[in-house]
Amino acid sequence: MDQDRRAGKILITLGIWIAIVGIGALAWVYVIQPRMSNQLVAATSSDSAYAHTLACAADGFSGYAFLRSPAMTKTLKDAGIKLDIRDDKADYAGRMQAMAKGDVDLAVFTIDSFIKAGVKLGYTRYEDFPGTIVLVVDQTVGGDAMVAYEEAVPTMEALNHPEGRFMFTPDSPSEFLGRVAYATFSYPLVPEQWYEEADGAADVLKKLKAADPKAKRIYVLWEPYLSEALKIKGVKKLLGSDKCTDCIVDVLVFGRAFAAEHPELVEQVTRAYLSAAHSYQQTQDTLHALLIADAEAGGEKLSAYAAAAIADGIQWKRVRENYIHFGLEEDPQGKIKPLEDLVVYVVGMLEKTGAFPKGTLTGSPTALYFSGTMRALQASNYHPGKKAEIIADLGPGAADLEAARAAADLPALDDAGWAKLAHVGSARVEPISFKRGTAEISEYSQADLDALAGNVSRWSTYYVRIVGSSQAVGDAKANAALAAARATAVRDALVAAGIAETRVRTASVAPSADGRSEVRFEFLQQQY
Repeated sequence: MDQDRRAGKILITLGIWIAIVGIGALAWVYVIQPRMSNQLVAATSSDSAYAHTLACAADGFSGYAFLRSPAMTKTLKDAGIKLDIRDDKADYAGRMQAMAKGDVDLAVFTIDSFIKAGVKLGYTRYEDFPGTIVLVVDQTVGGDAMVAYEEAVPTMEALNHPEGRFMFTPDSPSEFLGRVAYATFSYPLVPEQWYEEADGAADVLKKLKAADPKAKRIYVLWEPYLSEALKIKGVKKLLGSDKCTDCIVDVLVFGRAFAAEHPELVEQVTRAYLSAAHSYQQTQDTLHALLIADAEAGGEKLSAYAAAAIADGIQWKRVRENYIHFGLEEDPQGKIKPLEDLVVYVVGMLEKTGAFPKGTLTGSPTALYFSGTMRALQASNYHPGKKAEIIADLGPGAADLEAARAAADLPALDDAGWAKLAHVGSARVEPISFKRGTAEISEYSQADLDALAGNVSRWSTYYVRIVGSSQAVGDAKANAALAAARATAVRDALVAAGIAETRVRTASVAPSADGRSEVRFEFLQQQY
């Protein structure tokens, strides 16, 4: 019995010692050794030059070159900030998801991709979006465009055929340009499935080269593939993003939580970006060299010709233009749209073309952007040309803010000038209704007229012919007079809504094909 007790005590003692040794080993592995290692590393290392590292989601679009530029990197480094730019290959939904999780602090989007990605992820209120716009970066003014074989589709309207289709890359600025065109022009014969998808602009170009020149197709792509497409025999440019003001707009978005917790960092990044953008645009050579170097860093070779084409197709936004977009200044010409209007327009285009059902998004569009950062810059009399803000050898700076840019008014034309205009396409509009037997526009059509005026204002390079068609029955002269009066009433309403009188003209009337009294709208452009 005593032997059993002694054996039991020995086993208990042995167990205790094993436990002690085990605990000691664990303490060595997980506490003592790491602490000693950390002390050793600390004793033989240096402090980071950066107090903050910010994760930024982007893609290789050349319009974002300033974000990746040496000028911006240096300015941020001087402020103790490192920008960790992550190329997600234009995965906009993934980009927003990463922001929602806090994996990225800021990102760049087009307004349409920002909204579409949010809806795709299930956000149904503007207030629920995980990010907020703090800066309007640029707008595309020709970098995206539509081309077609002239034999099959000589004008936008010529696509109106049962076999007519648009072809573009899904979830891209080119897709939105295609949607805007489909919503703008009348295509009653094009089927419900009005587009085909491709895997990037290179794939669009490949399909264009392999296509039957007689096929009813419009191809939407971006630079430098656009310039390559126009080298193909028989291919012509039908419509570019330069024709549609504020259709494709890039914005800088910060995570809501990050922006609320670190407003000073948001302001510093915004200042650094605007300063870099200003400095590289002092000369064309400087800008083109940056675009070439930026493409090379991303693994692509860009020729000087392609760099020039890209630069010509992008209008980078200035400080004053941002003040106007964010409602901090008035545009004396009334042409630069507030961000709220841009958001409402984009949502309307996405709804109208079936990207998501009407009424999907609720709440206030103003919840998608934050004016506080630009307000702080304005209050501090910030200007990106100040030498203290930029690398000294990249530009002399400027004394004043640059003027806000807007599309120039179209010149007035005489009868001969209007006769020479080329037909682009008929506008897709809801029928304008009038009080019975009169030229007085019904109050029910006021919203449609407002929408039409907004659409015409965005297609600022087109003239508009307003055609009144009369009924085929009854007194022909009286019908024609009423149709002409109705066309004039609509013209006057558009002018009252802010459309330049030089852009609109009524046309002679004739009985409509289906015998109805109606008003239709035709977009026209000067031939070069």
